[in-house]
Amino acid sequence: MVFILSLFINFFSYNNESIQHIIDALQIKNSEEIIKFFDKNGEIDINNNIIEGNKYNLIKTLDSFYFNNDIKGFKEIHKGNSENNLTYILGEYTSNSDIYKVLVLIQNQDDIQKIIKIKIDIEK
Repeated sequence: MVFILSLFINFFSYNNESIQHIIDALQIKNSEEIIKFFDKNGEIDINNNIIEGNKYNLIKTLDSFYFNNDIKGFKEIHKGNSENNLTYILGEYTSNSDIYKVLVLIQNQDDIQKIIKIKIDIEK
C-alpha cells in the first residue's frame, strides 16, 4: 500500500514539475526550451495563423512573435486538468501596448508531458 501511494505521489509531483518547466520557459521567452516539450505534431496558432511542422519552424515562429511584438513578460493566470489526459495553462503575454491571451494544451503521453498546441491571440 505504501509503495502504491509513493508511486501516485511521484507521478503527480513529476507532472507538476514538467508543467512548471513549461511555465518557466514561457516566462523567460525561451523558444528552444519551449519546443523541447512539443509533441511531434504540435502546432502554434498566433492570431489564427497556424504553424505546424518541424521544430526549427516552430522556434522561428515564437522568436519572431517575441521580437516583433516586443514581449515584456508572461503571467500565468490559471492551470488545470481537462478530459482526455489534457492539462492546460492560461496566461498572458504583455508588450508596451498590447496584451496577448495564451492557451497551452498539454497531453500526458506515456507519463511525459507534451505540448500539443500553443494558441496566442491579441486581446481586443
